[in-house]
Amino acid sequence: MKKENISSTGTLVASILAAICCIGPAIALVTGASMGILGSFMVLDPYRPWLLTAGGMMLGYSFFKLYVRKSVCTCEADLRTRRVSRVLFWSAASLFLVALTYQRVLFWLYG
Repeated sequence: MKKENISSTGTLVASILAAICCIGPAIALVTGASMGILGSFMVLDPYRPWLLTAGGMMLGYSFFKLYVRKSVCTCEADLRTRRVSRVLFWSAASLFLVALTYQRVLFWLYG
């Protein structure tokens, strides 16, 4: 179970880094925050495709280890660990989906 947690956590980190370049400025614009901080978020923009690719690969690995390949141990500790791994996986998958689609949604909303 440790490998699934590592890859799900890696997906969370990669998705956060991929999303921070444009979600941060969008939130700053909507809330009316100062425009001086917007330039610092654009540093990660050239790396966004690489971060999304890494996050997608880690999501695929986690999905394979959690759902395709069944574990042989059915002890209570294994079931608890699997439950934590699945919660971590689905939170990483939802954040990855946000990081993947938020630019198109913002363009659709704000034109």
